[in-house]
Amino acid sequence: MDDSECIGKHFLPLDEGHVSIAYKKFKRFEFENFNAEPQYAVLANAEGSLIIRIDYYEGNEPIIYAGPLEEHGNYTLQQIFWYWLEKTESQNDLGDTKFPAELHLIFYHTEYPDLAPADKKSFGMMVFTFRFKVVEKTTFNFFETVSQYLPLIRFPFQTVMLPTDSIPSIEEIFKRNFSHFYSYHGSTCYALNLKDVVWFDFIAPMEIGVDFVQQVEYLEFKDGAPLMRKIIVQKPPVGQVFKSFGNTGISQDRMVVKNLLMFAVLLVEIL
Repeated sequence: MDDSECIGKHFLPLDEGHVSIAYKKFKRFEFENFNAEPQYAVLANAEGSLIIRIDYYEGNEPIIYAGPLEEHGNYTLQQIFWYWLEKTESQNDLGDTKFPAELHLIFYHTEYPDLAPADKKSFGMMVFTFRFKVVEKTTFNFFETVSQYLPLIRFPFQTVMLPTDSIPSIEEIFKRNFSHFYSYHGSTCYALNLKDVVWFDFIAPMEIGVDFVQQVEYLEFKDGAPLMRKIIVQKPPVGQVFKSFGNTGISQDRMVVKNLLMFAVLLVEIL
């Protein structure tokens, strides 16, 4: 496989006309240490992407489990990763300002000490992904804080410590976009193409400010090219994709009511 391609990740928004979709009513995710503050967080221009590595105090890691994860177990957050795309959707651009990227929140299974051994095991990793919508000014304070540190990592392999209180808690992330997602099994599209990863692609975009986008445009890859041009083309995995009922406002009960109404209209027409 060419280094510029990766098989195992769907492109957002997912093209439902070319994918096997099944609606599923998931139970809710469960959380522990919802507002945990990291021990430290490092922002890096590394491996062709923008990465934040997060480490928490032992015993105070934010844990996510249950609901869509009940067959896999408990996971904790370790990396936030900006993944560059070929194109954007016009409705997510702000004039000529585009940000072709996804935000990936990378979790590892809690039976492992950290991400390194977990990423070599089946379902040792779980990833939440969000696409972006460019706005004049985002209300998501995390991006505003990170943008102030981007000039310090303009060149490859530069790093900077972030204030730990600038890292978003899982609670802040899930104040939006919580129940509307696609879920499927695939592979990572990072330095290694690792198998058996649980993906949750959230449908509603996450707002990002113009200032952040402009700062990222100055970041460079090792050959001097813009970091955002280090693109790995996503090739979708083969297999079932589940879509939560919340995406369309459809639930099993509402589907029954809709069918009864249609039957009633048909009965009136016959009579």
